[in-house]
Amino acid sequence: MTEKEQNNETLNKDFKEPKIRFREFKNSWKYENLESLVSIHARIGRQGLKQNEQLDFGDIYLITGTDFKDGLINFKTSKYVSEFRYNQDKNIQLKNDDILITKDGTLGKVAIIRDLSKKATLNSGIYRIRIKDLDKVCPNYLYQYLAAPFLLDFAGKTSIGGTIKHLNQSQIIKFPIPLTILAEQQKICDFLAKLDFKLSFVNNKISILKKYKEGILLRIKRKNNYYIKLGQICDTYQPKTIPRKSFNKNGQFPVYGANGIIGWYDEYNHEYEQIIVGCRGNCGSIQLTRKKSRINGNAMVIKPKHELNINYLYYLLQCVRFDKLVEKSGVPQITCNKIKELKIPLVSNQEIFELLIRLDSKIDALSNKLSKISHLKKFFLKNLFI
Repeated sequence: MTEKEQNNETLNKDFKEPKIRFREFKNSWKYENLESLVSIHARIGRQGLKQNEQLDFGDIYLITGTDFKDGLINFKTSKYVSEFRYNQDKNIQLKNDDILITKDGTLGKVAIIRDLSKKATLNSGIYRIRIKDLDKVCPNYLYQYLAAPFLLDFAGKTSIGGTIKHLNQSQIIKFPIPLTILAEQQKICDFLAKLDFKLSFVNNKISILKKYKEGILLRIKRKNNYYIKLGQICDTYQPKTIPRKSFNKNGQFPVYGANGIIGWYDEYNHEYEQIIVGCRGNCGSIQLTRKKSRINGNAMVIKPKHELNINYLYYLLQCVRFDKLVEKSGVPQITCNKIKELKIPLVSNQEIFELLIRLDSKIDALSNKLSKISHLKKFFLKNLFI
């Protein structure tokens, strides 16, 4: 028995059929290591590109990790490279159906090459994965499996100390890929592609609404001539901090920190919605909390005086930049006194704020829908493959 045959036998010793299958398929599955299915290459160190070699215009794309978007390459953001640099390494020249994985920085981002209209090559920090036999593996199937959490989980388990700082080729070549016949692979791809389309569609709608909202807030700031100090219309204070070890993951009430919900607790310290701004560490983030929540000391509560509507104030505060108040000596922080001195615009047009409330309501509804679709895809990724 050859070494490859021994490896395959070991891989498939405890193999289990997927929990969910399309009813027309009854064939058996098996595992194969990634290295037996693909060739893997990346830009070698001595061929690294200098900044002045990454061109703003040209005929040959230079793909970097920042060009990855929703599993594809956004060629509009790509830099360009010279013909000499392109020809320097044929192993990283790209074509349609190549799969790319980031190996440094933000690890494990995955994209598949589609609609490539020009020559293209890779910058540093990315693996190019090319299938050896297209009669054995469908590119979309392999992309979906590599884009799932399985690869990083595998890399974490095989890393020394369990910490991944770099995605090593010696690790990923041993990554086991579950295989079935091409027809079933394609069926799985088509099904997951429909979920991806829904995710992308909802995400785009959220982005459009957020940009529309940003435009409204910008117009409020530009067209308004009357400003007032925040301390004249609001009280500000920092609640008492509870340590993270006191959190209870099964607690009933959310705990807010400088940048959103950071845990759960058994008691709340604010019965009604509150406006908070991150004031220590991650500073400047503005949020409207849920009712009955616990606010920690890394967030400053901005409480309107008198009968000032909290939603009205919340939108006014989004027209100003709290990050300009940050004191950066030691731990970044925003002090209570600086917040009180901050000037905010006052606007009396009620229709504008009603529109902003409706926009936020739509954004929240779409975000919930996005979350449900994401969880649905995770469920099928877990059950369609293994």
